Amino acid sequence: MFSINVDWSAPDTFDKWEFIGRDIAYSDKEKDGNGDLGFPMMNYAYPIYNFDGDEEKIEKVCQETNCTVVRNIDEDKYYLALTGGGTDLSQDIAYAYMIISGYIEWDILDEIKLSQCLSVSEKTYRKILRQAFKQYKNQKTRASLNLNEIKSYIKESLERTEKEKNV
Repeated sequence: MFSINVDWSAPDTFDKWEFIGRDIAYSDKEKDGNGDLGFPMMNYAYPIYNFDGDEEKIEKVCQETNCTVVRNIDEDKYYLALTGGGTDLSQDIAYAYMIISGYIEWDILDEIKLSQCLSVSEKTYRKILRQAFKQYKNQKTRASLNLNEIKSYIKESLERTEKEKNV
């Protein structure tokens, strides 16, 4: 999967990152009872493109996945980060992208474990499967159109080359 490496335990992390998922999704009482709640656990962050910081989506990501949303202050860019570990959480990342963007980020689509339900509910697993199927089907259609277009370009190029030889 595409991601950046972030040492969440580094002293300067809190100067560079805003833990907005934690701030939005959990009450002060919940955070007081669990100091790690909503903080990233794994040293990866997955970019979110074209996101406006919609708080309802951020809260849903935090409540329904093992992910949170963080913002890199220097870049003013949003990222997903895992708040759990110990198993393959690719389905959580896929579902978090579906909540945020409405689709699974193309760069991770091939990396999602689709053969069995792992860290999400059976209902969510089926949503992920349907979305992956839809995206792969669209990709197949686009690839077929592109192949046909490239074939015509090759044919045109060969014809031009042949004409140039005969001149």
